[in-house]
Amino acid sequence: MKKVILFFALFAGYFGYGQTHYGIKGGLSLSNVNGTYTSELSTLAGYNLGAVLKVDLSDEIQFSPELLFSNKGYNAILIPFGTTAHRLSYLSIPLLAQYNFTPKFYLQLGPEFNFLLTAKAKWKNHSGNITHSYNSFDAGLAGGPGIKISKNLFLEGRYALGLTQINKNASLSGKHRTGTFQIDVVYLLKK
Repeated sequence: MKKVILFFALFAGYFGYGQTHYGIKGGLSLSNVNGTYTSELSTLAGYNLGAVLKVDLSDEIQFSPELLFSNKGYNAILIPFGTTAHRLSYLSIPLLAQYNFTPKFYLQLGPEFNFLLTAKAKWKNHSGNITHSYNSFDAGLAGGPGIKISKNLFLEGRYALGLTQINKNASLSGKHRTGTFQIDVVYLLKK
């Protein structure tokens, strides 16, 4: 964790010659998994919350690294328990390139690195820790549009496609990769 914070501090200092903006963001996540044995799995609602940097590289291009607490996962039908929510909590680090088509509209695209913090299964009034069933690292690709609402307020949509297998026992439960749609509000604290 200290290395991640140091990376962001050094990054902000390195690009200090350009205009650097920092802020906070948060919003809704709708996630599921893709892969084998997933036809009975359904979407799980969650949230993401964190910090964002926007570094001007030119008038049209920005680099936008983020540090987020992010919920991902899925709902499954398990007999005799019924619907069981598999909620995976990650420290997510998207490193996105942003292209500004107009002063109000932009697109972002780049890699996303996710570090598993905890995984829990919840059914009816019970829950259990299932962190041991999942790999501690997930890499993916993230991208989507953004709209500038006011000087410091933005609305972003994003889809993050996991490229690595998240579950450890693929022979029993199949190969699963995350897929998450996010809609976020971004507020820049400094411009």
